[in-house]
Amino acid sequence: MSAKFWRSLLVRTALGVVGISALIGGLVMLSAATEARKVANSEVARRLTELVDTVQNTTSIACFVGDKQLAAELAQGLLRNSEVALVVIRAEGQILAKVGRMSFSDDADELPLGPTHPIVRPVYSPFDATRQIGEITLIPDAQRIGQIVRDEGERIYLILAIQLIAVAAAAVASVLYLIVRPIQRMSDELHRLDATAGQLLPVPVGHERNELGRLAGDINDLAGRLVSTLEDEHALRLQREVDERKFRAIFDNAESGILLTDGSGEVISFNPSFLRLCGLTEGQAPASLKALAWQHGDELLGLIHECADSGRALGGDFLLELADGESRWLSFSFGAVGGGQIQGVVIDVTARKTEEVAARLLAVTDSLTGLGNRAALEQHLGELMGVSGAGFVMLLLDIDGFRRVNESLGLVAGDEVLRQSAYRLRGHLPGAWLARVGADEFAAVLPPGAEADSAAFTALVEAMALPFELHEQPLFLGASIGLVRYPADGTDIPGLLRNADLALERVRREGGQGFRCFEPGMAEQAERRRRMEKDLRLAVQQNELQLYYQPIIDLKENRLAGAEALIRWRHPEQGMISPDVFIPLAEESGMIRDIGLWVLNEASTQLAAWRGAGMDMYVSVNVSVKQIPDDLPAQVVLDTTRSHGIEPDHIALEITEGVLMSDVSHGLAWLESLNQAGFRLYLDDFGTGYSSLSYLKRFPMDTVKVDKSFVRDMSADNNDRALVGAIVMMAKGLGLSTVAEGVETDDQLLLLKALSCRYAQGYLFSKPVPAAEFPALRARINGELALASGM
Repeated sequence: MSAKFWRSLLVRTALGVVGISALIGGLVMLSAATEARKVANSEVARRLTELVDTVQNTTSIACFVGDKQLAAELAQGLLRNSEVALVVIRAEGQILAKVGRMSFSDDADELPLGPTHPIVRPVYSPFDATRQIGEITLIPDAQRIGQIVRDEGERIYLILAIQLIAVAAAAVASVLYLIVRPIQRMSDELHRLDATAGQLLPVPVGHERNELGRLAGDINDLAGRLVSTLEDEHALRLQREVDERKFRAIFDNAESGILLTDGSGEVISFNPSFLRLCGLTEGQAPASLKALAWQHGDELLGLIHECADSGRALGGDFLLELADGESRWLSFSFGAVGGGQIQGVVIDVTARKTEEVAARLLAVTDSLTGLGNRAALEQHLGELMGVSGAGFVMLLLDIDGFRRVNESLGLVAGDEVLRQSAYRLRGHLPGAWLARVGADEFAAVLPPGAEADSAAFTALVEAMALPFELHEQPLFLGASIGLVRYPADGTDIPGLLRNADLALERVRREGGQGFRCFEPGMAEQAERRRRMEKDLRLAVQQNELQLYYQPIIDLKENRLAGAEALIRWRHPEQGMISPDVFIPLAEESGMIRDIGLWVLNEASTQLAAWRGAGMDMYVSVNVSVKQIPDDLPAQVVLDTTRSHGIEPDHIALEITEGVLMSDVSHGLAWLESLNQAGFRLYLDDFGTGYSSLSYLKRFPMDTVKVDKSFVRDMSADNNDRALVGAIVMMAKGLGLSTVAEGVETDDQLLLLKALSCRYAQGYLFSKPVPAAEFPALRARINGELALASGM
């Protein structure tokens, strides 16, 4: 009986509830007491902090004036709070007041500690909130605070203990009445229940809607489910038959092809759409996918094998040759369905494939000319290079002067030139693979094994020099061609294109209208130019450039009138480098802008110094065609000279005829702006290019400089003398002055004077010299000219 009692659900439940309640209650009481202590200490600290805040301003005044009486009164006032044991007020390291409920030594460094830490508050000057002048310290009364904490803990213990006892008693009673007794009654009824007679287990009174009621209901349902199971199985069998008929209807009427195969590609079943997509009739059903005319049948069967082995869903597009000679792209999606069988879904993707081919063709085709583009060129070169032992010739063709077409005639005219150029290429290079690889650059790849025919390339250059018909107006351009041979001139695509471009660049520098084959020296020269460009950038940054000055002589007044500023580069390793070498490099790399601005500023600085020293003269500065008009605006020239206190007519700007030819409208506007500002404008190297009287009439020039090539070969009775005389007379008739360059002999000087040439410069007077040597040179030249005129 005793053992049965202790095994009963009631006893075990009661013991469990009491034990758990005691354990949880103990932990809660311990935690609550601990938290109560923390709260009490925190509350004391908060009250003491607020207490210190109330006397903050008064304390700052007491510390500021060092008033011990006031500090003592403050401390006594704070000590009236029962929670304060000691108050210490310090100012500048001295104790102004130290008052406590017990005796403490004034010299003690250690303060007593309690449950609540001391409150230490810095005291700042009432006139400077950033300057600390002392501090106030409050020591809490440990005994008082401890008593408060103990009282609070005992109160919480008592409340929690009462609550625990009440909760445990209520829990035991609830479990007994609500759970144990109903379960016992259900157990007794269950022992008497005859399920075979259809009896039901009664629901305990009052528990119809809770878990016990649902338990009784579940037990009652169990018997009914045994009967209904057979009925459900019968209904499912009927439903499967309906689903199979539905699937068959979908299978037979689906627009997509559906088939079932084994792992080797043998066809087990298929729907009518599969036959239609394969171009077959019902009587032509294939026993295997191998029997169909696939372009890549092995890949299709390999896909089925892989799907069967891995169990993964796989797919791909395959081209099927139909019996009527047409072809069709079919997309297969395979998936394993178990038992070694593979299900496939087939759709017709012929339209999509056709669009993809068209898109790929468009991606490698130049829409303007119908030729290939750069991507197509690289693809074609890659295919040729992949053929073992296949050598070929490739050329790059650039249309000379094409930029002027777009700038002067517009983009429509430029497009027409490109179309006509493509037409001429097709006509003169039959069998060649052609592409447009740049704005005005074409490529042609001759058939493998074809030799480079100089006569054919010459004929192509001549054909490109023929006039282009644009709106019944002929336009003469020309072409430059660079050739390379594979594999002699490059074994990869970037190298071959780079070397072809180097050969093309050589033709451009030689004036265009020709063709050149690549030579190894071109690559070496390009590398030298790259290194020189790098050195030139460093030279600009490290002030390695300097200006030399060559005198300009007024032949009428027999005096030095001015000087031409000439840039020089003293390379730290190569020595002096000619401007003819690095100026074109600066123009190509874009450094000419910075160099040109430096030259103008340096020349203006030097001229200001000379004129300040009493030297009445001007300085001429050369301007590159690349600087006009954007890199050297007229306003920048005017601002630079004004910043040095120089009048505009003390600076002459020398331009070549290339400025007049490159962009007439912009060049004319730039020249007129400078002319209106008062600058002198010189036309340099007159007679060597496209010089004509129309330029001198149209552009606001002041002076013409006769090229040294005419002066050097001038004698009393030759054509050069007549040409120089004609230039001088023409300039004088237009109200222009002339400067003869390259004067080296007295005979040349006498002839120039006889021709009434106003100015001259050359080695006869002096080579270009550094600025430091120029004042002495000027004095010598003026002395010699004065002496010669006196004789």
